[in-house]
Amino acid sequence: MAKYSVQEVNVEKLLLDVRNPRHDILGSQTDTLGEIILDQKGKLVKLAKDIVDFGINPSDLTIVTPSEDESDKFIVLEGNRRLAALQLLSAPAMAALGYDSRNINKLKSYSKKYKDNPIERLPCVVFSQRDDANHWIELRHTGENGGRGVVAWKAKEKARFNELLGKPSPALQVLEFVRRNASLGEEETETLKKPNLTNIQRLVGDPDVREALGIDITDGYVNTNLPPEEIINGLSKLVIDVTTQRKSVDDIRHKDDRTNYIYEFTEEDLPDGNANPVETWELRSQTGPVKPRVLPSKGVSGVAPGKKSVPLSTSRPTLIPASCVLRIKKAPRINKIYRELRGLEVKGFENACAITFRVFLELSVENYAKAKNINYHENDSLANKIGKVAKYMESNKLMSTDELKPIRVACSTPDNLVSIKTLHAYVHNPYLSPKADDLKLTWDDFEKFFITMWP
Repeated sequence: MAKYSVQEVNVEKLLLDVRNPRHDILGSQTDTLGEIILDQKGKLVKLAKDIVDFGINPSDLTIVTPSEDESDKFIVLEGNRRLAALQLLSAPAMAALGYDSRNINKLKSYSKKYKDNPIERLPCVVFSQRDDANHWIELRHTGENGGRGVVAWKAKEKARFNELLGKPSPALQVLEFVRRNASLGEEETETLKKPNLTNIQRLVGDPDVREALGIDITDGYVNTNLPPEEIINGLSKLVIDVTTQRKSVDDIRHKDDRTNYIYEFTEEDLPDGNANPVETWELRSQTGPVKPRVLPSKGVSGVAPGKKSVPLSTSRPTLIPASCVLRIKKAPRINKIYRELRGLEVKGFENACAITFRVFLELSVENYAKAKNINYHENDSLANKIGKVAKYMESNKLMSTDELKPIRVACSTPDNLVSIKTLHAYVHNPYLSPKADDLKLTWDDFEKFFITMWP
């Protein structure tokens, strides 16, 4: 068994390992620090902040061996990230080796605080030669190794530990809310005993999912300003879909997957957009049974099954509300434009939103007209194309006269803020600047029209 000793070593006598497995063999300390920066990126900045806030992790000792080239120094075999973070805190100018100005400024601010109480010595495990430390380094970085290495916590253990620390898991809060308050069958209740908290967290952590379900997260606590009966159905569906494995990780892995998942919720599953808000409350405070909301009749005129009826509000950050999910098939470019438009914040990007919106509208109308054999002249204006599509929708009872009124007003009133001519001017008039709220209101007027084109 290899011998070692535990010593306190001056940080200035520690050298980065030029043979670190994280990168190719390098020729100098400067090159090695630069490579660690490029490899770790923002992780190293976060580590530096953690060191400033809490110090060096006392449960994870640095492993070193004496340098063959410099007799009074030691090569760090395990703990190079820690040493790199300490070097950047001591000399933040070195961050220019790989960081942008934003991260350099962060490190400079951390450095000021660090220099008030710098770490001058580190407890190190000293091995006489590199090979003697290999066994421990391998166990540290290659997983559980049948129990010989570090056994990581799973989502449930992490959630319970966070609860003990007063840091609640949003996924666990949602699970417990459903467990305590929902009307579940015996089989459904049994599935909650072995939940997949990771998948629940993946969904609850998505802001679009939260908006559709009427919840939010503040300081780690799940809250809402809706009555309990408005949110119980949607959260119950989410939890049961995950715990019964109707939704696996592959079904919700990507942002688009989670967006499409919202479409599967019926109107009864989702909060009523006309529900009166209440004082914001946390889910963990609700401990009594909640009677689920039931629609007075099957379906609501003008609302497609699976769609959420929501109050229209310009307070949302994006042009398209998270609750509006369009299924765009066999039109990959239009679908890509739609996805880009969904994720683009309006404020600060008004011109990009206005131009992209107009392109999306025209391509959608032309695609729909072609699919339904609606004839128009190639030189027809966008307003005329929309008018012909609107007439088709009305005659086929896809939209009512009242529902189509905002569309016809937009086509026939040139100076209206939500008119087609205004959208056209956003592209061609250098003196007309779009405003975020105007664009959102335009989308709101056209939303049902888009939903009908892309059912």
